Amino acid sequence: MGMVSGQIQYALGGQAGSSRGNYTNGYVAVAPIEGLNLIAAFEQLNPGGQFNTQALATGNNSLFGATYAFGPLAVGVQAVKAMTGSNGSTGIYTKTDQVSAKYQINGPLSIRVNYVTNDGQGASKKNTMTNEIAMYDFSKTTAVYGIASQVNNGTARTFEPIFQGDGVGPGYPYGVASATANSFGVGIIKRF
Repeated sequence: MGMVSGQIQYALGGQAGSSRGNYTNGYVAVAPIEGLNLIAAFEQLNPGGQFNTQALATGNNSLFGATYAFGPLAVGVQAVKAMTGSNGSTGIYTKTDQVSAKYQINGPLSIRVNYVTNDGQGASKKNTMTNEIAMYDFSKTTAVYGIASQVNNGTARTFEPIFQGDGVGPGYPYGVASATANSFGVGIIKRF
């Protein structure tokens, strides 16, 4: 409607005997206003079926963000709140904030900087992650990049600069509580 666009999602849970068990709903609204892009999103996970087999059964997640581009520079902010509980309890609450910037140096070359904080289920357990990325676009479909990341975890494990399997599941973030970790990497992106 006008410049504002939105999406609504309702996913049936498929739990036998309960039409509301294990369902998910979500809402997203995006508003571009002369270089400024605003986004708001909300997701609700409801107990039943698959979620009852996990320690975290219910959840409400919200996201608010904004990006603004002027000339070769674009900056963005984002705040995410997640509340997850077991069988309706208040459970685990986390808040993640991110500030990012991208500067287009010349045609295909850009640099990006991101700073992310996470309260790690309480202010005394704050975690931070910083990364710097240089990217070169060879074409619309191929790019190469280099990345350097630093993670400072508080008393709870939240961030890991790289993803690796840990025997629990593929790509599970294997961070270390009360520790600092650094990583460097290079990669190729292929768009189809």
